[in-house]
Amino acid sequence: MSPTAAISQAELYDPQKVLSDPQFKVLKEGEKPEPGANLAVFYNANKEIHLVQKPRPTPGPGQVLVHRLTLVRAHKPGTLTRWHLHPAQWLHKLPGNVSFEEGALCEPLAVALAGIERANLRLGDPVLICGAGPIGLVSLLSARAAVPGVRTVLIERGKSAKEQAAVIKEVADGPVNLALECTGVESSINTGIFSAKFGGKVFVIGVGKNELSFPFMHLSANEIDLQFQYRYCNQYPKAIRLVAGGLINLKPLVTHRFSLEDGPSAFHVAADPSQGAIKVQILD
Repeated sequence: MSPTAAISQAELYDPQKVLSDPQFKVLKEGEKPEPGANLAVFYNANKEIHLVQKPRPTPGPGQVLVHRLTLVRAHKPGTLTRWHLHPAQWLHKLPGNVSFEEGALCEPLAVALAGIERANLRLGDPVLICGAGPIGLVSLLSARAAVPGVRTVLIERGKSAKEQAAVIKEVADGPVNLALECTGVESSINTGIFSAKFGGKVFVIGVGKNELSFPFMHLSANEIDLQFQYRYCNQYPKAIRLVAGGLINLKPLVTHRFSLEDGPSAFHVAADPSQGAIKVQILD
């Protein structure tokens, strides 16, 4: 049995090892960390954001010690930290012309690429993208590689999904072949459905409530496919190639930047709609 197999993932990534270490310390507001300390931003059960000092970890079987982790969709605790243990097989090397900032944005790009791949977007197809958050904007950047031109439609409060779809079809010069729904909101999904052509597709990338209401008979009578995405795989290499080759520019998505020492402020800005944040990055 290999050393990696002998030690379970639960043991390798047990957060109690960090929490019970004598070097672990929750810093008070305004308290300065020790020089060179391994810092991390975390929140507790009360959703309170804190800066902590913790020990610099030692790699175990199949692990590497990473500084400035950028591709952090790891499903392992404690990734927002200066020094982090990470499964070696999950790392992707960034080319020299791709910054750490762009590397971090390859995660939402991977989400969009997986959706576009499964939705079978074809060159020149009229496409509707619902949602102007990070995933919607990254989906727009990705779709533009296949679809020329962009027209923006402002969603008006008080309009029904059918009424809003009528506006969209007027702007798009007719129903669309594909709607990429990036919010998971019921009204937005239904707007995409009413905007689709006969035999079209609505692909839902967004995550919504446990139960939603759809216009079933409209979908059925118009043979519109409704498809969903929850996870993705094998998209990071493609995302990195697209960014490195200059086909997709992710840099304008970053609206705010903070140092690791000021990490708690980054969360407050990201949670405040008045700040106009799209992507808030913590740099170290």
